[in-house]
Formats: sequence, C-alpha cells, structure tokens
Amino acid sequence: MAGLAAALQDALHDDLLDGFEQLIHGELFSDFLDMAEHLLEKKFNVAAAVVAGCSLESHIRQLCIKNGLPVTEQKNGKTVHIRAAKMNDDLRAANVYDANQNKIISSFLGTRNDAAHPTKKEITEGTVQAMTVGIRAFMVDYPA
Repeated sequence: MAGLAAALQDALHDDLLDGFEQLIHGELFSDFLDMAEHLLEKKFNVAAAVVAGCSLESHIRQLCIKNGLPVTEQKNGKTVHIRAAKMNDDLRAANVYDANQNKIISSFLGTRNDAAHPTKKEITEGTVQAMTVGIRAFMVDYPA
C-alpha cells in the first residue's frame, strides 16, 4: 500500500494523472464498443447502435468536462444533462474539433437516436460497423 501511495503521489506531482484518467475513460468506453461489436456479430443491429451511441455520448460528455464546457443545465428548477447533440455543437464552437468532425458525430448520434426511438428507418449492419469504427477513431483522435 505504501508503494502504491508513493507512486500516486509521484504521478500527482508530475501531472501524470490526467493521462491516467484519459486511459481509464478510453478503456471503459472501448469495452462498450466491444459489446456493441459483439451484438452486431449476433445481428442485433439496433441494440448495437444504441450501445455504441451511449459510449459516444459518454465520451462527448467527458470531452466537455475536460474542456471546461457545461454538461448540465437548469430546467424548471432541476439540474438536467445537456443533450449529446448540443454538447457536440458546444465542442465544435469551442474549437475542440472542426465542422467535419461535428457532422460525423451528428450522424452517429442520429443513428443512435433512430435505433433508440424506433422509426421506419432500417439500422443496417454496415451503418453500425461504420459507427463503431468511427467512434473508436474519434476517441483516439480526441481523448477525454
């Protein structure tokens, strides 16, 4: 325990904990993407899109926190989470990423919403595959 405490103290002193936190976030959200890919292999396209989209939303929320952007707001006297689409736009406005990345994220969020709120739109295997690959690339390019 003393060794662990000393290592944590050194990491804190050397400002290394931010990188550690980013690693933990990346691993957690990556596990959800692995789950989404497993669901996709089993032909559960809709469930896979929802799980992948949840992973994306969580990562966007962590990016907002990292960049000092709000993730909650007051509505009717209650604190509520800001919607993923707004956080995506806020990240774009803060120049965390460009308009093209914003459009890609909007597309992924749209697929997640279509899956979570059934419509007549089909959620294809190819769409969800592109989504999971794109979300992984996004997490690498913009670590939280």
